[in-house]
Amino acid sequence: MNKKTNIIIVLALLVAGASLVALPVSAENAVNGRTNLIEMLSSKFGVEQSEVESVFDEHRAGQQQYQQEKQEERLDDAVKNGEISEVQKNLILEKCSEMRQERESEKDSNLGREERRQSMEEKRSEMEAWAEENGIDLKFLNLGMGGKMGRGGPAGGRLGR
Repeated sequence: MNKKTNIIIVLALLVAGASLVALPVSAENAVNGRTNLIEMLSSKFGVEQSEVESVFDEHRAGQQQYQQEKQEERLDDAVKNGEISEVQKNLILEKCSEMRQERESEKDSNLGREERRQSMEEKRSEMEAWAEENGIDLKFLNLGMGGKMGRGGPAGGRLGR
């Protein structure tokens, strides 16, 4: 990569991180904010929007991969410590994959704030029932959705954002 591309990547990641903290949580604002940021970076550095978007997509994919690897490590440790069985670990991983696919398919939905909140509450309830049915403590269901599923988790019990 040339120096100009490296600068663009670094700036894009810095600006993206700063802007994501400042943006409201709604999906519509996040998409519009991301699009606006890509347009601004493209214009500012004279680079095709598709190149800037590619950097964002690569970064996102890398973050998702990292989170999945960390989750697998935590689950491996839980199996070693006798907190869950290998079968439960595999059930959790399958459920996480299913939930990620579901989130991707819902990304472009036009749900309003209240509808989105209600949908998240329903999913949280479904996950709690699923976990109970499979004898899995909620603390093991960190689905990369803004925190642990339990109400005391970092997301305050919210399922996704």
